[in-house]
Amino acid sequence: MDEIGGLARPEGDGERLDVMIAGFERGFAGADDIARASRAGDDAAFRAAAADAIRSLNDARFAAAEYGLDACARLGRP
Repeated sequence: MDEIGGLARPEGDGERLDVMIAGFERGFAGADDIARASRAGDDAAFRAAAADAIRSLNDARFAAAEYGLDACARLGRP
């Protein structure tokens, strides 16, 4: 993700790209919380962390789709 921040931004799409990048970063960062809650057997924390990650990833996916980045809008193998 660090490399993305170094790319030049197209004019007029900065906000949409910010939403996309921030959503992916938050979503993927949530994996540690999900794993920690799972190992601890804390179902409530697991569900909350998973829901937060999914919400963030969906925000990112929708922004990517609006921008026309179809490969980024799909989760899973490209």
